[in-house]
Amino acid sequence: MTEMLSDAITVWILGKECLKESDEYQVVRYGVLLTLETVYKVLIILLVGGVLGIFKETIAFFIGFSGLRRYAGGFHMKSSMGCFLMVALFWLISMTSMYVDFNAFSYVVCFMVSFVLILCFAPSWTKESVLKDFSEIKRRKYMSVMYLVVVTLIGHIINSTLTNVMVVAMLIEAVTTIKLRAEVSTNEKTVKG
Repeated sequence: MTEMLSDAITVWILGKECLKESDEYQVVRYGVLLTLETVYKVLIILLVGGVLGIFKETIAFFIGFSGLRRYAGGFHMKSSMGCFLMVALFWLISMTSMYVDFNAFSYVVCFMVSFVLILCFAPSWTKESVLKDFSEIKRRKYMSVMYLVVVTLIGHIINSTLTNVMVVAMLIEAVTTIKLRAEVSTNEKTVKG
């Protein structure tokens, strides 16, 4: 269904005269398809959060996880369903943090681990979209660190279960940067050597 909808939206964007076999059509269609898949995944998780009475916490998860991921990157699953299941798992883990009594030391540890991972591994990228521009890599690393710091400070001010969810979500996101960066670096060395 998302493929049919992405075709219809692509035709609407480019016009009926654009050939479906053209590169432009394929690129736009792919972007529309990814956007639609992301939207329905987020809506499903928000709906489940609303039904379970944890809508605010679900929003906090997306602020922590997706906000940091925008700059830091991270590993990707090979299928849309795999992606949805991983995000749902990360959401569940973050939601369980509402029931943990975090003290100041716990927050500092989560922040420091996230901070070190971001400094060492962010931004992370896929094999298909390797970042080669040093200024872009530097900008994304800076933005990742700033996002982590600002959201952690806001969470400290809020000081509620929302804080737990945001801090844990950002920690999970920081962990997702590890494997991919190491894998891409290994592949680049193999190609060069």
